[in-house]
Amino acid sequence: MILTAMITSAMLGCSGRPTPRLAAISGLPLAETSNPALAPAPPTTTGTGTAPGTGGSRQTGPDANVSPPGIWQYAQDSGPMFGHAGAVYTFRVAVESGLPVSVPDFTAAVDSALGDYRSWTGGGALRMLRVGGGSGSSFTVLLAQPWTAYALCQNIGIDIRVNGVPFTNCQAGALIVINSTRYVGGVGGYGASLTVYRQYAINHEVGHRLGHGHVSCPGPGQLAPVMQQQTISLQGCIANAWPYPNAAPPPTPDPTPAPTIPPATTPPPSPTATAQPTTEP
Repeated sequence: MILTAMITSAMLGCSGRPTPRLAAISGLPLAETSNPALAPAPPTTTGTGTAPGTGGSRQTGPDANVSPPGIWQYAQDSGPMFGHAGAVYTFRVAVESGLPVSVPDFTAAVDSALGDYRSWTGGGALRMLRVGGGSGSSFTVLLAQPWTAYALCQNIGIDIRVNGVPFTNCQAGALIVINSTRYVGGVGGYGASLTVYRQYAINHEVGHRLGHGHVSCPGPGQLAPVMQQQTISLQGCIANAWPYPNAAPPPTPDPTPAPTIPPATTPPPSPTATAQPTTEP
């Protein structure tokens, strides 16, 4: 019974159901309240500024003095376009203050997950572009402290707890919420590296934002679909981070420079010799 309750709670924790309540929040919601069992109300005021010493922008709610502080540092630069065709989805990247992960490191991990040719752009139907923190975007990928992640997900009725502790990640409207505990420590028995788990977690939650629901393991020993709840159980499948794991890699540029061929030139015409009369001796 306890195991069933744990799994049920975690399965609800990454269902990614958007609601108008969250869509009305233009930025990032509040920090957690002093009672972590209570989900906070949407913020009434927000402010922006610069996090000291980081160069990143931040957003605060009126409860910024409680723990965790709810200050978000954004990646300020934009990235390359991922994919070659289709509609463009823009995204931002932000890290909550107080975490042992820098904005550049988390941004690199997000780019690695979404920019790979096996990720969502591999189907050829869409492209993705990372934009700076001050820009509007289709979604924002957040790295959040566990109870902040719980509060953000609970705002739309998703409980990410297992045994009372925030465990999974979630998609909450336009927010892709990555639980820092999972990001730093992964999942025991996952069967792949921490890097693969991070790529899976990001691709899975972004998949919800793109409209994809959960699926099950197709059979023991097969690759787990990226929309399978691999954080909860592999169900006999093999860990997999990619929506299109069998996509063909793009052609590798030829490292050998092409030989330089001088442009063809037309030699100037030879002067015409003046005909001389021929005389017989």
